[in-house]
Amino acid sequence: MEDNVSHVIDVVQRMHRHGPVVLVRHSLGGITIGLVGNAIPEAIRRIVYIPAFCPSTPNAPASWL
Repeated sequence: MEDNVSHVIDVVQRMHRHGPVVLVRHSLGGITIGLVGNAIPEAIRRIVYIPAFCPSTPNAPASWL
């Protein structure tokens, strides 16, 4: 999971130089984007969960791993 989060953070930071970033994920990817959103909220305009696991609190995903 940490590798996924690190990879997405790297991509988001590169893309954020060009403007706001919207993350869209489904299924278990919902945990990844939740953790990314907590790590770099200033780089993300929106997070969209499409039939994804949707955490109810900011720390929830990390506590379940």
